[in-house]
Amino acid sequence: MDLTLDLNLILSIWTSSIVPIFLTYLAYRLTRSWEIKKRTFEDKKKVYNGFELAISKFTQALSDYRALQLLKPDKDANAKDMQFLFLRMMGIQSIWVYQGSMDVLRDYMEAEESDAKATVPKMKEAFAGMQQRLGLELGHYMMIRSDVMARYNQEMQRFKLTQPIKDSLVKMLQLIGQMGQAMGGSSLLAVMEYQEFDKAEDVGPWMTKMQEGLRDLSKALNDDLQSSR
Repeated sequence: MDLTLDLNLILSIWTSSIVPIFLTYLAYRLTRSWEIKKRTFEDKKKVYNGFELAISKFTQALSDYRALQLLKPDKDANAKDMQFLFLRMMGIQSIWVYQGSMDVLRDYMEAEESDAKATVPKMKEAFAGMQQRLGLELGHYMMIRSDVMARYNQEMQRFKLTQPIKDSLVKMLQLIGQMGQAMGGSSLLAVMEYQEFDKAEDVGPWMTKMQEGLRDLSKALNDDLQSSR
């Protein structure tokens, strides 16, 4: 009888001691797991959103650089044709968001005010000079956007990317590669002064494919984020 009481007492003491400790440990593990999951979600969200914005800006810069390359005056262009070509050049979006290209525009506008009655040959010469300077500035801007995109892409590699994300990235990198080849070919023709042989198509169809790729990538990233909640 005494032995039974002693065992019951020991069991009661052990139970009353271990259960709170176990529950405390379990609560800690659950809380810790939830905090880690929350931090991972917030980290993913920040990186994914940054990458989407970075690749979108890089795509626009790439498209605008190519659009600038494709602007060429006709051999029989008159003064109105050249004015329209200048307007098309100044309508390129990336020019207005990068300080270097804005400086080029400012220089051109000041020169235009001092030479209001320029001849067509002078207008063509001014256009070629302006196009070359803007090409250098937009090329620099494009590299800046490329570096930002690359940094976010490197950050993304810390996560286990889903197959839809990988597929979307491959598709977009292929399109970027295609545009890079076209730009390289145009640059080589320009250096050799064979611009008239550059028969590349407008950037519109390529931009449409890139926009589709961006939508697919955005959906894949959002789906992964939702599964990480």
